[in-house]
Amino acid sequence: MQKLLNHKYRNVGQLYFALLCIVCMFLGMLIARALTGIAMVCFCVNGILFYTSINKLKALFKNYFYWGGAILFLIVFVSGFWGGFNAAWQYSGYVKLPFVVLPIGFFALQHISKKQYQYLILSICFLLFLGTCYSLIAFWLNATEILNYYNKAKVIPVPFDGNHIYFSFTIVALVIFLLNIIINAWHTTLIYISAFFIFWFTIYLHILAAKTGVVLLYFVFFIHIIYFVFTSKYKLWFIGLLVFTMCLPIIFYNISPTFKTRIAYIKYDYFVSKSTNLNTQGLSDGSRWRSILAGVHIVNNNKILGVGAGQIIINTNNWYNINTPNILLYERMQPSSQFLWYLCCAGVFGLLAFSFYTAVFFIMPKQLVGWYCLAIIIIVFLSYEIGHEGQYGVLVIALLPWLWKASIKK
Repeated sequence: MQKLLNHKYRNVGQLYFALLCIVCMFLGMLIARALTGIAMVCFCVNGILFYTSINKLKALFKNYFYWGGAILFLIVFVSGFWGGFNAAWQYSGYVKLPFVVLPIGFFALQHISKKQYQYLILSICFLLFLGTCYSLIAFWLNATEILNYYNKAKVIPVPFDGNHIYFSFTIVALVIFLLNIIINAWHTTLIYISAFFIFWFTIYLHILAAKTGVVLLYFVFFIHIIYFVFTSKYKLWFIGLLVFTMCLPIIFYNISPTFKTRIAYIKYDYFVSKSTNLNTQGLSDGSRWRSILAGVHIVNNNKILGVGAGQIIINTNNWYNINTPNILLYERMQPSSQFLWYLCCAGVFGLLAFSFYTAVFFIMPKQLVGWYCLAIIIIVFLSYEIGHEGQYGVLVIALLPWLWKASIKK
């Protein structure tokens, strides 16, 4: 009996340690990159040392969803044989390691309760809430100067090493988790807390006015509301909510100077990109378009094997030197589409690997509407961003789907 009790308490301790590691990963993204790395290592080691068995590993290796991510690491690793094992190749492989090792850490969450799971999500959201507070305080302290940034493709200061795209994407992804808590909450208080976070994040994303965050947020809202229009007995209430949601952009356009200025800049960026040549500096969408043209050029000349992960930056820069030589180095982006990036990396094989990665989201057993929202925003995000080429982007995109899976049957 004593042995069974010791085993039970040990498992509980290891579960809470795993939950602490997940929270520290997000905390590290807010305050210190090193903490994120340490927490990820501890999370994986906890799963390996205390929960791994031959049967569990066999089950993991038979899981299509695991291989959907792992194959992306493998395709980058193999591309080194024809693209060279240089520093760029090493970095690209390093940042994709979470696809391979993070799922092992989730062995520790196999017995997580519904209550523990929802507390974990709310804890992560609280950290993001603190991050948004820091961002808004920074804006308030220097509002006039920061507002001028919005005329130059810049935004208010944010955590995540200043990457507003990853930060806004993470917030939208967590909104999906919050909506799932509201649907399945075990206590009314959690519904109120989740609703507050959604309300706060909605306001913040409109103040931040990052296109990625705002567009994906409305997509998540519309999909959930339309779903409940057809499945809920309160159809008129959700139809009214749908109409209100459609009015939100107009409301924020009139009350948020950052949102209004951002819309004006997007219009300017579009018309300048459309009416001038590719040598115009200081554009956001213009820079993306240039990077895509560079990527298409690389693919057209290396259709079968690509150029390898280590050569994408070099080949892209060569294209810039020939076609847009006056574009500054910091504006010379890698192909701004993860789909195109894998084509450049490994040609046809990169295309197959990325296609398999996106397909596994939809061959899972029947899921709630939130899972498909999460899958779609990840795929849409990766269609115009290279979210797999930064540590924070990979960690969030690799972690959140497995975190959702941990809630199944809880």
